[in-house]
Amino acid sequence: MALTFLKKLFGKGKTSNAPKEMNNIMEQMRQTIFPGGTAQMKAELDELSSILGVQPDRIRDTFGYACARVNIGKCDRETLMFGIARHDDGLSDDQIEKFAKYIFTKQFKQSSGITDPTFIEAFLNAQGFLSDNYGGLKYDEIPGGYGEFGITMTNPVPVNGILASDKYLDGLETIDGFSIKWNRLGSGGADNIDNPIDIYKITDINGRERDTIYISPYHSSTSNKAPKGYKIKN
Repeated sequence: MALTFLKKLFGKGKTSNAPKEMNNIMEQMRQTIFPGGTAQMKAELDELSSILGVQPDRIRDTFGYACARVNIGKCDRETLMFGIARHDDGLSDDQIEKFAKYIFTKQFKQSSGITDPTFIEAFLNAQGFLSDNYGGLKYDEIPGGYGEFGITMTNPVPVNGILASDKYLDGLETIDGFSIKWNRLGSGGADNIDNPIDIYKITDINGRERDTIYISPYHSSTSNKAPKGYKIKN
């Protein structure tokens, strides 16, 4: 039902057969997302099409869906990218990520009124659209890190976004085969690491305390390496 509603919201088809209440809701949402009306929608669709290198008609329906999905709320990077991919517009993974990044940027600027690039970058980082200082390279350990991997502040686990921290931890178990639980204690920093480092207190399923794990969630990829005392689940 929700997906059908979002497809209709800015789709090519008419909604004259929909109940009056539904049409009213759709119109209110259109005005919220595109206060500048049809001209704004066309300008933004053309801008996104240029970024992706595709014709506007190819992504028109998906553009409407994505704008509405983010406006409704409780939509993270992975959820939106999955929704865009489901429309099967023949976009590459890189195009889908650029698509989602554009939509989140539009929503943030419009809802907050903030246009300062520094604040926009911080918002996108929090959503998982990250840039780091290592040229987008994929690595299991941060270049320049030292000390025991993952269990020292100076060599934290690199992951691709704040949401990826829980996913990484969920994929770990102790070396002796116990599932783990974690509690984020806060964040810290190290002179050799450019960004804040999150600190996680780890206990196993039996309540036994394990080594603290340090994670840096501001990187272009997520490590496939486990800290000493842990292993990646099969």
